[in-house]
Amino acid sequence: MGCGKTVWAHTNGNGDFVLLDQLEWPWPIHDCYFDRFDVGGGRLNVTGSRGVPYDGTYTRDWDSVTPITPDANAQQRKYGFIGTVTNVEKGFVGGSPEFRGLSRTAEEEVKKVLMGRTSLITIVTGDGTEFTAFVDLKKTPLKFKDIVAADVKAVRLLTTSVFVVTQVRPFGGE
Repeated sequence: MGCGKTVWAHTNGNGDFVLLDQLEWPWPIHDCYFDRFDVGGGRLNVTGSRGVPYDGTYTRDWDSVTPITPDANAQQRKYGFIGTVTNVEKGFVGGSPEFRGLSRTAEEEVKKVLMGRTSLITIVTGDGTEFTAFVDLKKTPLKFKDIVAADVKAVRLLTTSVFVVTQVRPFGGE
């Protein structure tokens, strides 16, 4: 980061952000945004969404990504956020050893709980929070580096809790 170019920072006020080259369609995401996890320090020349320039030291340590573990019994079971897709595993359920050799009852439970969400994605928010969740990529094709708005919830699956995506759309999408 710190390429010296003037960019626009958009935030929802909860720590999530994206850097844009311009404030109009097609909302081009600045290349430095994708490299933010490699940052150890540097200087930004960012113009905020209200036109307030920022030229301070970037101090966030992006090596401290914090995975959130789903707990279906916890008080907070649902999360909504904006983040970056950092991993996509298409057809995870079909190709993963964890789902091979299941009993017929277990296979039916997997189908019932996941409801076509057979792929696994990881999304990291602007504050470094990481969610890994099952998603149906046929309904919403996603790829590495996509910026998305997502809702996930924790559900029980077999003997554990997992996140499933209840809603996802590209950031700025309809």
